[in-house]
This record gives sequence, C-alpha cells and structure tokens, in this order.
Amino acid sequence: MEINELKKQVITYWRDIYNLQYGNILKQLFVRFKYRIFGNRFGTSEIPDNILEAIARTMLPDIREFFLSKEGQAEFAAWKAEYEKSKNKSKNKGGG
Repeated sequence: MEINELKKQVITYWRDIYNLQYGNILKQLFVRFKYRIFGNRFGTSEIPDNILEAIARTMLPDIREFFLSKEGQAEFAAWKAEYEKSKNKSKNKGGG
C-alpha cells in the first residue's frame, strides 16, 4: 500500500475518532451510524490492522516517554496497586 493512501485512511479514522470523542452530538451520532450501519469500506465495522499499526507507531514514542517519566511510573504504580486490590477482592468473593 502506498504511503499516501495510508495517510488518507489514517486521517479519515483520526477525524472519526476525534468527532466521536470531542464533536458535538450530531457529529458523534453521525460517526456511530456510519460504523453501525455502513461499516467501513473494508466490509467490517472495525478499524483495519494496518491503520491500527500506523496509529500505534505514531503514538509509541510518546507512550514510552510517559512511562519512563517519574509521573508515568507513579501513575502505573497506582494503577497496579488498584488492580491487585480488585483482583484480591474478586478472588475472595469467588472463594467465599
């Protein structure tokens, strides 16, 4: 696939994702209907793997930088503690 074609596809999906999260109610509804009723041009209602990979490649450096920072490590530690706590609670409920 050509890089220009990939760029066109990624921009379209980014616009839909942005409208779904931050757009007014009409834009949000339009995006929801678009994927529920029509799917996408690949015949499914999911984002194709090549688009997800392209998005992931653009976000990976920022994600790495965040988790290597003190703030990111603190946030991850807090999440991990909360996850362990909820895991232990569900274990205790099930063993009852």
